[in-house]
Amino acid sequence: MQDAALTADGVVPLTQGERVVDTYIAPSKTFLDLRRDASWWLPCILVLLFTMAAVFTANKKVGVEEMRDSMLRHMPKMQERIDSMPPDQQAKIRQSFESNIQRAIVVAPVTTLVSGFVVGALFLVLANFVFGGKATYWQMVAVFWYSMLPFLVLNLLSMALVAGGVGVENYNAQNPVGTNIGYYMEGSSPMLVALLSAVDLFSVWIFALQGIGIAKVARIGTAAGFGVAGILWVLYIGTKMLPALFM
Repeated sequence: MQDAALTADGVVPLTQGERVVDTYIAPSKTFLDLRRDASWWLPCILVLLFTMAAVFTANKKVGVEEMRDSMLRHMPKMQERIDSMPPDQQAKIRQSFESNIQRAIVVAPVTTLVSGFVVGALFLVLANFVFGGKATYWQMVAVFWYSMLPFLVLNLLSMALVAGGVGVENYNAQNPVGTNIGYYMEGSSPMLVALLSAVDLFSVWIFALQGIGIAKVARIGTAAGFGVAGILWVLYIGTKMLPALFM
C-alpha cells in the first residue's frame, strides 16, 4: 500500500546505494523513501567500517603513546596533577591512560552500533509523542544511520591527514580534523574549547540531516523535525563538554 501511494505521488523507489548517494546530494529523497522501506543496514555497515578504518590508521600511524600524550596536553589540570606525583605513580597513571585508549579502540564499533538503537528510540518518543508524528522505531533507526553518513567524509579526511603525517605530533582522537574553531584553541578554557569543538562542520551537517529526516519520516513540520534533532544535539554538546569540567 505504501509503495503504491508513493508511486502515485511520483516518488520513485530507491535502491540502497541510491539512498546513500542521495543522502549527500538530495537527502529529502532518501528520507521519503524510508517510509516505504526502513532498511538501515548499508549506512550502518559503512559508518562502522570507516570508523574502524580511521581508528586503525590512527593506531598504526600515531601510536597509543602519542595519543596518550596528546590527550594529557588537552587536560592541563590532570597533567599538572601527574607531574606532581613520584615517577612510579606517573608511570602507572600514563599506563592507565594507554589501557583506556586501547579499550576505546576495541569497543568503538560496539558503542557506535548501540548508539543507533538508543538515539532511534529517543527520536521516536520525541517525534511521535511530543510532536504527533507517525514514524516507526526502525524508520527512526534508519534516520539515525543515514544521517551519520557525513562521518565517512570526516574519517576519510582524518585518515588522509594522518597517513600524510599532518598533525600527527598533536593528534586528538576526539577532534582529529580542523573543521571547528575549538581545534585551533589549544591552551584556552577547556569548557570553551569543548563547546567550540562540538559545534563542528560535520555535527552541523548531521544535525541538518536528522532534522530533515525526522520531519519527512514522521510526517511532521520541518520546524518540529529540527526541534527533535535540536534536543538531541544539545544533549550531544553537553556530553562533549562534561569531561572538560575535570580537565
